[in-house]
Amino acid sequence: VYRGETEKTPGASLNFAAIETALDTREKIQRHRRSGRGGMDVKLDRGGIRDIEFLVQCLQRVYGGTEAWLRSGGTLFSLHKLHDKAHLDGKDFHDLNGGYEFLRRVEHRLQLRRGQQTHRLPESEAELRVLERAVFERGEDQASPPRIVDAVRARMAAVAEIYARIIH
Repeated sequence: VYRGETEKTPGASLNFAAIETALDTREKIQRHRRSGRGGMDVKLDRGGIRDIEFLVQCLQRVYGGTEAWLRSGGTLFSLHKLHDKAHLDGKDFHDLNGGYEFLRRVEHRLQLRRGQQTHRLPESEAELRVLERAVFERGEDQASPPRIVDAVRARMAAVAEIYARIIH
């Protein structure tokens, strides 16, 4: 199948042009994000929440034409279904599922703390410490630097590797 063509299989229609358009849109978001201000964005940066959601939706488009059971809403529920049908191996499922849950928890704590729709990690060490305590729900040794940035970076790197391998 060539770029822009639709693959026809019995009972299914897979539109590669739609997936290509979605990929192009994702790349435009990345270019715009790189030109913006600093601070890690748990939703839009490479390996973030949006990449997991996009990956799940692409896999649903690829396999959902012939497997109607895969067509469902909800990212976590869909991840489980893709894993159940062996479209994601155990490690990828674990990394994507855990990454999604962790990044969503970080996002929710950020939004609760600031009282606004935000996805960007704070830059001050004091704010990072507060976020870390909220995310990990435990006290932290004040002498050590906040580890929340490292934890977010590691989760996003794992997601980005899976995204690059599966989507591209």
